Amino acid sequence: MILLKTNMIRRFYSEIEKNKFSTARELLKLIDENLILETKYFNKSNFVIIRLSYYCTDNKQLINLKRNCSDNLLKSLFFNKLEFQRFYYNLLLENKEYKEIERTMSGCLTSYDPVLYNIYGKYNLEIDEFEKAIKFIFLSGIYDKETEKLVSLFQNRFKNSHKNQFLGIIPRTLKLTSTRSILPNKLKEKLVEIGVPTWFIK
Repeated sequence: MILLKTNMIRRFYSEIEKNKFSTARELLKLIDENLILETKYFNKSNFVIIRLSYYCTDNKQLINLKRNCSDNLLKSLFFNKLEFQRFYYNLLLENKEYKEIERTMSGCLTSYDPVLYNIYGKYNLEIDEFEKAIKFIFLSGIYDKETEKLVSLFQNRFKNSHKNQFLGIIPRTLKLTSTRSILPNKLKEKLVEIGVPTWFIK
């Protein structure tokens, strides 16, 4: 049985190398029916992604699959849903695929993830949507030398305003208790400086 699966994995890679992705998908189903193969084409290159089916929401299953996978290359291609979104939209941003980001990314922002917020902010910066850009970069809590000035500019707008004014312009998902508990520390520090109500930061 182990030898059979090993042979399937070898054939799976062989089909990918030949760009025969339909056959590769069928082989992957035989390796594990909960795995999905996706291909993205950028700059004349195919990016192959293996992710857990969206119907499988338990990340423990993905962890077990990776742990039991003896092939290191196959293991390195595994993504859960969030990892896939982070990888995919960063790839789109790097390759300036702005239409695809505009068309599909908003649905990923209904729940809070700092990395996705940062990517969306940088995308808006690229297309000159300055107000959206500085808001999402600020809310991501991920800052670098290029964005620090933007973050300070956004922060200064609210330092002397009513404490609740800031809460009025942020996405609803950030007001959920479950979300507030996972806010990055850098963002919390900025919120304290603005004077956001303490109940929001705790």
